[in-house]
Amino acid sequence: MKLLRVKASHFKNCQDDTVIDLVAKSKKTTEDKEYELQEIAEGLYVYSIGAFVGKNASGKTTALELLDCCYDILGKFSLENKHYSYEGIKLEIIFFHEGYIYKYTTELKADPTLANRATFSNQHIYKKKYYKTKLSSFTETKASAMGDYIPAKLSFDEGEDIVTMVNTVDYSGYMLFVYENGKVAKVPLNAYETKTNRKKLTGAFSLKDKIVAAIFIDDNKEMMLRSSNNRAVIFDTALLLPKVSKTTVGVSVMTLKTKAVVEKAQILTPETAEALKKYRCKSIPATGGLAKDLPDPDQLSL
Repeated sequence: MKLLRVKASHFKNCQDDTVIDLVAKSKKTTEDKEYELQEIAEGLYVYSIGAFVGKNASGKTTALELLDCCYDILGKFSLENKHYSYEGIKLEIIFFHEGYIYKYTTELKADPTLANRATFSNQHIYKKKYYKTKLSSFTETKASAMGDYIPAKLSFDEGEDIVTMVNTVDYSGYMLFVYENGKVAKVPLNAYETKTNRKKLTGAFSLKDKIVAAIFIDDNKEMMLRSSNNRAVIFDTALLLPKVSKTTVGVSVMTLKTKAVVEKAQILTPETAEALKKYRCKSIPATGGLAKDLPDPDQLSL
């Protein structure tokens, strides 16, 4: 079990949403891989050694205590005999274990009847894995045939679903991952290329928010996002900088009001985008325009 990332609020004197990220995201040299990094899965590297640097009383010890807290939870699923208050601590722990990336969230409470031991509430855990295979592994059939059942063909685990499939011969182009929180990630498709023919890989996309759409583009296009509070925005994907890390959280594209979420994302043809040009934005993030009576762009006729 490997800790990848932790986000904490109300932990001692840490700022809310303090993040410690142990995943190496920059370009890795051969020397980096040999001496400084550990590859725990295909393309997923963590630092072998880390250090906190700062002045006295800058929070170095608190950062170490936060990591110690997470390791106790992952290793023993308990937290006791600490010299700080557990009350109200909120944790989001992302870790890797046996081929899966997990996200565990919880809120800690102090219980006077349990001495110096924390209790856990509002617990949630999620796991993700992705698959890569060649079309030649599927049986060629007639159009009228049922074909292969993909979950069985790829040995899906129970509860796993298909998000999207992409056909490529040279790994050119980009994947766009759209999330409910209004963020969009742009990942080069070659980030999924492996040296060996592997079927299962980890860390296909970020687990920090619910995914709305995963869309492949061969070049920059115009995309529309629509929200639950009847707003729409159109933006050029050239505004997004590509990130080589597949689990990047992306950048804010649509500014949302409280409780509103992005519900739909789609690539528009140039003709459709021009017909809906009042929803275009020149920069991101943007709130978009009211779209209560906007029909589905797929159904527009010019």
